[in-house]
Amino acid sequence: MVSGSQYKGYYDAAQDLPALPDVAGGGLNGDTYKVNVSGGVYEVGDILIFNASTDAYDHIPIKAVTQENIANGGLKVY
Repeated sequence: MVSGSQYKGYYDAAQDLPALPDVAGGGLNGDTYKVNVSGGVYEVGDILIFNASTDAYDHIPIKAVTQENIANGGLKVY
């Protein structure tokens, strides 16, 4: 979990549930969801973190979350 983020629960990408809120809908910077049902571009295990500065969710594919990628990359601070 990234510092400053708050885990909000699972996201069903096939049914778009729960509806992911934007700033106007109450979304807070760092709100984090984990995909538990694949759909569209999302796979089970993907992570979605709300970025209030862009009013959109950053998508972290499960395929990108490996020990090597974490060691060689940087994580955004929310």
